[in-house]
Amino acid sequence: MCSAPERDNQSTICTVNADGTNQKQIDLEYSSYEPAISPHGGKIIFVSQKGYDQNLFLMDFNGDNLRQITFDTTGANLCPVWSYDGKKIAFSRYNGGSKWSLIIMNANGTEKKVVTNRFGPYFDVAFSLDGKKLAFVSVHTKPDGAGESYHEIPTVDLVDGKHKLLLRQFGFFLGLCFSPDGTRIVFQHSDQEIASLFTMRADGSDIKRLIKDDGFRPSWGNASAPRQ
Repeated sequence: MCSAPERDNQSTICTVNADGTNQKQIDLEYSSYEPAISPHGGKIIFVSQKGYDQNLFLMDFNGDNLRQITFDTTGANLCPVWSYDGKKIAFSRYNGGSKWSLIIMNANGTEKKVVTNRFGPYFDVAFSLDGKKLAFVSVHTKPDGAGESYHEIPTVDLVDGKHKLLLRQFGFFLGLCFSPDGTRIVFQHSDQEIASLFTMRADGSDIKRLIKDDGFRPSWGNASAPRQ
């Protein structure tokens, strides 16, 4: 497992065995956070911030072979997540102002491709099990900033680029994760400090509440979200 605790006013990456033993802090030059372990456990991708720039870095689980894989000097690269075969990485990019993009690339940082900039900001990106779709959370506010914001869960098809809106509600969505057979999505919805867990079919239908008032950051059995 890995986490990003704060040490000396700077977030850092720590690894630890599942039983709590062998905790290790990985020494990094800049504040680092949002670690995501590759499906087979050998790599960690994470966000590192130098000044106002936030870029993605990749390293072995033990901290060796550290290398930067995005090199943007403006904006921010955030929320990296692995595909379930470990071959692709998706992440959210803030381009400044109200402009956002959702990007996929090879696991080594090559062949970056913008898959959507129709919605945004983007959070909690999730690959489908076959790697052909992305589900994500987008946040919308009124242009004048007045009134309550609402969240949406859309998907984008990585083959034909088509979008589909699955769900739109006031409040906050978090923790998207596809079921092992790819037919359902589990997610957290929070409204007025009440957090509940729901599932729905991958097409947005058949929404069911699983847990009321006490559900956070869900994952499915052997299809646990790679970012955890």
